Amino acid sequence: FSPIFESADGNSKSYAANDFMKMVREAKLADTASGMTNKFSKLKGEEKKLKKMKTSAEGYLELKESVAKLKEETNKSELVKLKNKFRNSPQLEKVDREILDWSKRFDRIKQIVLQADPDVITFQ
Repeated sequence: FSPIFESADGNSKSYAANDFMKMVREAKLADTASGMTNKFSKLKGEEKKLKKMKTSAEGYLELKESVAKLKEETNKSELVKLKNKFRNSPQLEKVDREILDWSKRFDRIKQIVLQADPDVITFQ
C-alpha cells in the first residue's frame, strides 16, 4: 500500500507509508492540543441526544444549533483536513476494502480460531 497517493490522479503527490502515518500522528497531536478531540466527543454526545429527541421537544432547536456549530468547528480539525486531502486515495480505499472491512476481518479471525480448535473461545 505504499506509496500512498492523495488521489487517483497520476500527478498527485505521493507519500511513503511512514510519512503518511507521521502526518496522521501530527494531526492527532495538534487536534488534542487545540481541544478539537474534546469537541469531537461533545459533538458525538449531542448528536446522540438530538437523534433521540423529538422535534417538538423543548430545547430541540437549541441542541440542533449547537450540533451545527460543533460540526462547523470540527471541520477545521487537522485530522478532518487530512481525511479530505486523501478522500480519493486509491491506496486508502484498498486498505479500507481489504483490511478494515469487518466481514473480511471476521472471516480471518474465524479461520484462525477454527484452525486452533480451542476448548474455550472468549472475545474481548
